[in-house]
Amino acid sequence: ETLPHVINHCMRYSDLMTRRHDAVVSRVRKAAEGKFTIITENEAVQGHLRPVLIIAKDNKAMIIDITIPFENRMEAIKEARTRKIEKYQDLARALSGRVEDVKVDAIVLGSLGSWDPENDKVMKTMSSRKYMNLFKKLCVSDVIRYSRYIYVEHITG
Repeated sequence: ETLPHVINHCMRYSDLMTRRHDAVVSRVRKAAEGKFTIITENEAVQGHLRPVLIIAKDNKAMIIDITIPFENRMEAIKEARTRKIEKYQDLARALSGRVEDVKVDAIVLGSLGSWDPENDKVMKTMSSRKYMNLFKKLCVSDVIRYSRYIYVEHITG
């Protein structure tokens, strides 16, 4: 079995993968709570769509999803972001009748701890630069910790 399969796809470790994802979700929610109203969190909207967060402030909304792909190369990170943004465009159009501006974005971390620099743009809207640096370290540490748990569980059985 390959490392990408074990860390990101093996259903045997789906609980740990979910916990890894939820650790990042929790950090993003905490960052958003200070400046935004949380409209939905991990709730099905418009059928099968389930963004991590829909947040709002001053007649503007942001749809945020989180993904943790295996980072074979930086292109994998970029592709993951693009897929998440495209996935929620119809939802953004549906919401645009209710608020002045709707933005769709993603927080993307590689399962081995890569931080997508594009995340900084998303986080600037939610937090100070000082907190953003701490946030980045905390999220990367969470992802590495859970990926390590998955790998150790795989090796030790």
